[in-house]
Amino acid sequence: LDSLSVMDLAGTSSSFQSDLDFCPDCGSVLPLPGAQDTVTCTRCGFSINVRDFEGKVVKTSFVFHKLGTAMPMSMEEGPEFQGPVVS
Repeated sequence: LDSLSVMDLAGTSSSFQSDLDFCPDCGSVLPLPGAQDTVTCTRCGFSINVRDFEGKVVKTSFVFHKLGTAMPMSMEEGPEFQGPVVS
């Protein structure tokens, strides 16, 4: 938590504080800010003012592997090996 500034935390009308990327009420990934004045969680309806996102930079990267180098996932591996689930 030391590396996060107060601007990087959401929690204005919630009982919890979280990174701005996540809903502080239910933990879901929040949608990216758009033209609306608020960003609203699609799961629980929590809203945060879009101005809270000013100055935040979003970086995305995609890693492409050569064909045939990716290892197929075994059907025996449970959901914990399938990564996070976003609803």
